[in-house]
Amino acid sequence: MLSGKRQAFNNIKGITLVEALISMLLLTIIFLAFSALQVASYRFFLTAKDKVIVGYEVQYAIQHIYEHILVGTGDNDTSPIQIVSGTEFTLNYIDKFDVAGSPKTCRYRINVDGELEFDSNDDGTFDESLGSKVTFLPADSVFSMDGNLFRITLAAEYPIPRAGTRQRLTLYSACYPRLTPL
Repeated sequence: MLSGKRQAFNNIKGITLVEALISMLLLTIIFLAFSALQVASYRFFLTAKDKVIVGYEVQYAIQHIYEHILVGTGDNDTSPIQIVSGTEFTLNYIDKFDVAGSPKTCRYRINVDGELEFDSNDDGTFDESLGSKVTFLPADSVFSMDGNLFRITLAAEYPIPRAGTRQRLTLYSACYPRLTPL
């Protein structure tokens, strides 16, 4: 009779406790790996988003400057750009929205609060602040002239409250203002 019970237990199809624990352990490891992958990809997304925000803001500021420099008025002897300091310059230009086409002077500057300001008629009242989401770094941003070549170095930071840090980016640009022939 004893041999019959043993034979009956050997024929039962099913899983043992050890097999169930091993399968649960494997499922847990797969779940944890998937969760780690999700967390890592979300962190990567947030970091990339912060870099894109800084990039868009600084790129917009450089594009704004570039568009005005392309309509600058001057010649080989009188440059349309006058560097006031490393963080400030004036530009003689033709306003594309002015029907008369009379030359104007505008001013760009990075103030001590880290705002890149634009004064369209150089009257001391700044009309626009470029880069509203970032703080420009006056110590690392430079406007300079090298012959007729105007060089721009803009460094900016974007605060990341969730991490308690700042995302920093520096962009470089250069362009030639339009000069009238002699």
